[in-house]
Amino acid sequence: MLIDDPHAGRRRRRYAHVSWMILAVLPVGLCALLVMPASWLVAALSIPGPLLAVEAKGSLWSGSAALAIGRAELRRPIDEPLRWELRFTGGPRLVATHPALAGELDLALSWRGLRAAPQSLRLPAGLLGAVHPKVNLLMPEGELLLSWPETVIGLGSPRQGTELADLRWNSAGSWLTPVRPMGAYRVVLSQGSAGQVEIGLSSLGSPVLLQGKGSYSADQGLRLDGTARADPATTREARVELRTLFEVLGASAANHYRFSLQ
Repeated sequence: MLIDDPHAGRRRRRYAHVSWMILAVLPVGLCALLVMPASWLVAALSIPGPLLAVEAKGSLWSGSAALAIGRAELRRPIDEPLRWELRFTGGPRLVATHPALAGELDLALSWRGLRAAPQSLRLPAGLLGAVHPKVNLLMPEGELLLSWPETVIGLGSPRQGTELADLRWNSAGSWLTPVRPMGAYRVVLSQGSAGQVEIGLSSLGSPVLLQGKGSYSADQGLRLDGTARADPATTREARVELRTLFEVLGASAANHYRFSLQ
């Protein structure tokens, strides 16, 4: 036997009322998200480090932000702002552009967070001077090529040892020495423990052999210890011309120089 529920009609009306409220509020919330100030977006995605996004303008839908690199006392602006827009082809995604990028940078939503597609960035090597006062004294010349694999910004962190980025200093040069060419150098950034980024420095066919290891974290900043020496194949004249550069880098120890950046 069926028993009428005197409250069933009231509950149905209540559920219908709530459903209509959700349908009414959802578009408003979506619109609010799309016009969210660009400064909020930049703050949400900011990762403590030497590369900063400043002076954000616009919204999530379409906006821009000026970029700067380096510690506070040495910070230098990067030419041209980073621009982005929200696109829906192939799913909702942010597409960022900058003259220094090799192409468009796709930022797509995933269950883990914001997925950044592999890309590369070319910048003048003079920006290296903003990383540390000792590097600034070298007055670096040449070109920087920063490349990274697919990266997820959001929940969790990559497995320890995962390569995060590869930085090449190509056609290297320094105001402190007339030696040219100085070859190329490589810095590999990989996931460390406890939120740290591990740093590995090496030379790629250069009269100046650099080797170093270190780390970077939001709490402790940059820590890099290494050695510098002339390649055994370097001429005696070139060794003399490199001496000032070595002395600025660090203290002499046997057949090499030790340096520390902190």
